[in-house]
Amino acid sequence: FWYGRRVGYTDGSCTSVNREHVLRRAGVGLAWGKDHPDSVACPLQGPWQSSQRAELTAAVQMTLAALEEPLLIRTDSAWTMAGGLFLLRGYKPDARWETELSREWAAAIARRSPIAAALSPESEGPCR
Repeated sequence: FWYGRRVGYTDGSCTSVNREHVLRRAGVGLAWGKDHPDSVACPLQGPWQSSQRAELTAAVQMTLAALEEPLLIRTDSAWTMAGGLFLLRGYKPDARWETELSREWAAAIARRSPIAAALSPESEGPCR
């Protein structure tokens, strides 16, 4: 916990990125802390294997894992962080790139506890 929020770390990666998507293999990681039983590392499911999809999947799974408590997701993906901030502010994804995964993340963010909204990056407080 950090300033009253549960902290989780996410990562996604992909091998053979210069090859066709069918030949790529991607993976997802969620870490809650050293030897924590809820930490996960697994292959990315589905035919479309990419680093961005793995990063997004990790963030979605982290968001779904802690719906009832304030959450701080640490990610090394600026792309995922920017998407999450847009969703937190109520942005509706463009239908041209909207996927089941992005809809699932938007729904998970919308279901978060009211305390989570108060701890968004725009809020005042010691976390800024």
